[in-house]
Amino acid sequence: MGERTHDYPITFGQANVRGLHVRGKMDKEFNQLMSLYPQPVRHKASVEYLPLPKLKK
Repeated sequence: MGERTHDYPITFGQANVRGLHVRGKMDKEFNQLMSLYPQPVRHKASVEYLPLPKLKK
């Protein structure tokens, strides 16, 4: 199984070292397209973590 998932993203530099074709800048046209579809700002976390005591065995 792979060691990298969406939980552990790689950086631009790591992608470059691995030979992946990455660029440091976004195209102006892409930014214009994305501005047509604004995303809502989340004020609440999508997952809530409840601190529970560890169970004794």
